[in-house]
Amino acid sequence: MYRKILSEKSFWIKSVWMGFVYAAFIFLVQWTSHNFSTAFLKEIDQPILKLMLFILSGIFIGVLVNFIITWVKLKER
Repeated sequence: MYRKILSEKSFWIKSVWMGFVYAAFIFLVQWTSHNFSTAFLKEIDQPILKLMLFILSGIFIGVLVNFIITWVKLKER
């Protein structure tokens, strides 16, 4: 079942899109919590690293959520 899910091209496309949506959501939450200032990006030495962390964590969450959704759909068949 794992190989079947991971070998689907649509699984990876949905996972990446979910990841970017999640990363954008987290970015917006942090941006609003800092009164719409980009100061939260300047809190660390490398703001690009923080943006990459948003994207990578978003893709990770996207893969997990999409895997669970696909697993449930396949179990129901």
